[in-house]
Amino acid sequence: MPPDFWLDSYSFLKTNWASDLGYLPISYTNLVSVSDWGGNALLLDRTNLVPAYLRYRIEETNGYLNFDLGAGALYALVVPDWASSNTTQHGHGPGSDAYILAAGDWSTGSPNGFWGIYINSGGTNIYFTGVSNSVVTNYVSAPISWGSNSIHLISLLYSTNTLLFLDGKLAATGGPVKFVPNTNTWTNGFYVGSDDLGYEQFRGTFLYVELDTTNVEPYLGGTNYYNDDWSYMTNGYYTWLDGGGGSGDDLLSGGSLNHNGSSGECIFSNAVYLTNMTSTNIPGQGATFTFTIEGGSSGAAYDVFSVVSLVGPTPGNAVWTWLGQGTNCGIYSVTNQPEAQTYYILGTPLLASDGSGLTVAWERLVGKSSDGYGTPNAWYLAQGLDPQTPGIGSEDLNGSGLPNWEKYLYGANPEATATFAIWVSQPSGTSGIP
Repeated sequence: MPPDFWLDSYSFLKTNWASDLGYLPISYTNLVSVSDWGGNALLLDRTNLVPAYLRYRIEETNGYLNFDLGAGALYALVVPDWASSNTTQHGHGPGSDAYILAAGDWSTGSPNGFWGIYINSGGTNIYFTGVSNSVVTNYVSAPISWGSNSIHLISLLYSTNTLLFLDGKLAATGGPVKFVPNTNTWTNGFYVGSDDLGYEQFRGTFLYVELDTTNVEPYLGGTNYYNDDWSYMTNGYYTWLDGGGGSGDDLLSGGSLNHNGSSGECIFSNAVYLTNMTSTNIPGQGATFTFTIEGGSSGAAYDVFSVVSLVGPTPGNAVWTWLGQGTNCGIYSVTNQPEAQTYYILGTPLLASDGSGLTVAWERLVGKSSDGYGTPNAWYLAQGLDPQTPGIGSEDLNGSGLPNWEKYLYGANPEATATFAIWVSQPSGTSGIP
């Protein structure tokens, strides 16, 4: 076996921000610890109004090397607060260059070298860059189209050549690393989520960061180290977000699927299906629907949806409710169901090809958009609105001057007075507050 490739990782479980090996940061400020499905995560977003940074040593005082700047690998799981400024996401991006990881100082021309991976101000491109004496080299770059509060895995392998993986797929290749910060700049360490002044913030959540050596490379072609975890991570994140732990960013109510143990017989096949189905009406409490999942693959997480009527020629044209996820051979029940006719469907665990991290079934049913602006149907449902209403994306129910699709991007209520954060710049000819 090749030597261990792991240097250190950062799960952000503790409020002192110690690494997983227990090494403490040099300094930090204006960070927020938020919950995730593994415990806690790091939120770094002060909208660049005040500094916010997390700074670690490149080399520890005992000589241990945390970060190989010349030849190594990076693995980061992130959730942006912003959406890309393109025709797909209709967002505004982070508003400035947004650093994921950086070492050195670019603002002075980097006479001692700069190393950084960052996203442009519009949130439409990601770069891995080196700078020395004002000479800039982009080792690799790739376009991105990210939605607000979507999960993304960034994996970078760099040495004599550079490989960039995004969401489990090879996104770009590039040349060798030419510029590395000199050792006399190492005392300043490296920064997670900002530049060395605490600005140009990533503006989002870091769920996990790992730093490796190039010994990871053999695993890329064999077990696909950077690829295999993507399905696990995304399923874990979305199961927690919408079915397990709940979240302030949740677009839907938590899944109500209850696990009632395992069936005595397991059947595996290409098809997955519901069996042993029963429905019991409880006066005043609706119906309890119980079933077993059979077929499919062992351990695969299948989304379960329900709807009270089928609209149009295909189920995807109806407004579905996500109930949760279940696995093969499991017995499940869901309570408080309508006593009227109800339909249920199992969703494939296959991830959609657009890099959203959602399954195909989720995108076609709950997570799809019908307003022409990319706004999830789930957001309209959470606001008590019908996403199938013609022209709903351009409606302005509260007269704030913002259509519904923009209210979604700003996190505003479509039927209440717009929040102050939207009007920090006073529109011409108005009082500034609608």
